Amino acid sequence: MQQRILHARLRLDQMPQVEREGQALARQAALLLGPDHPDTLQVRLNIAQALLAQQKNTAMIAEAAAILPLIERRFGRDHPRTLQLLGSRMDAYKNLERYREAREDGERIWRSAERRFGANSFYAVGSLLDTARVRCRAGDASGGLEDALAAYRWAQQGFGADHALT
Repeated sequence: MQQRILHARLRLDQMPQVEREGQALARQAALLLGPDHPDTLQVRLNIAQALLAQQKNTAMIAEAAAILPLIERRFGRDHPRTLQLLGSRMDAYKNLERYREAREDGERIWRSAERRFGANSFYAVGSLLDTARVRCRAGDASGGLEDALAAYRWAQQGFGADHALT
């Protein structure tokens, strides 16, 4: 029940409450269910998202570093929760202008999306475009352009020329 309330607070943009109540709930869940139980990990993922939304980027990255190995062991490297955490951490890195780390997370998300859904999928195309932007911001404009052009080609193949215009 408390986890559902926490999730509702997250959707209502009540981030300080999500952070505060989530930390208490995460401690309780870790004691009762274990630190790698899916419910415990979901609460901690919600905390990480609340930290990101509050621009507490360094704290978010630290939380992500703590829970990423647990999430990967429990769910796998290509699981949506793993990718969600990586995407949030990528945003925190971008906010701190730590583009090398952001690029690493972006490339990992893209490779996973390509494996799971195919290069022409919306998820793969979108994650490759995110990586292209990060590469450009990091000073690798030619690499960013290469990724953007590849994403464009895959979008054309996957969705048709009319849908690849944006």
